[in-house]
Amino acid sequence: MKHRSIAVLIAAIGFVAALSSTADARPERPLQVPNGLTFNCILCHTDAVGNGPVNDFGGQILAMGLDDNANVAQKKVVWSKIYNLDADGDGFTNGEELGDPDGTWLPGDPDPATDNIAAPADAEDFPTGMPRGIDTTMDEGCAVAPGHAGSTGLLFALTGLAGLALVLRRRD
Repeated sequence: MKHRSIAVLIAAIGFVAALSSTADARPERPLQVPNGLTFNCILCHTDAVGNGPVNDFGGQILAMGLDDNANVAQKKVVWSKIYNLDADGDGFTNGEELGDPDGTWLPGDPDPATDNIAAPADAEDFPTGMPRGIDTTMDEGCAVAPGHAGSTGLLFALTGLAGLALVLRRRD
């Protein structure tokens, strides 16, 4: 009987430990970021039901994107804290991927651009028609970008062909 009690206690501790290693979904959180309902739980979690660990975007929200409410379950996402970050490292900010590049959207507002949005935690999913990491201020044609010649390297950009951009870099 004593061994059974110990086994039950160990099982209970294991169950609690397993729960503490995941983040529980908060059904109201997708409403606290623009176009959040497009992705629902997968916006912040690695699984579609929201009971698993958080992805990189969810990690940013937990680390720096919540308000100061003492009750964790009642904390709200503060979009202005995370819109200009890039959770998945794909070159687009969270705001660009969710249709609000300037971070002006507030909960309760209609969703901004609902086409051309992307999952902010998926580096392979990015808004179409937006060049990544390219200086779009250059004139059409081929040119050397100012400040990129000499010892810092050479940057050539060819733009203006049906929205395509080609960048070649040579590092010294």
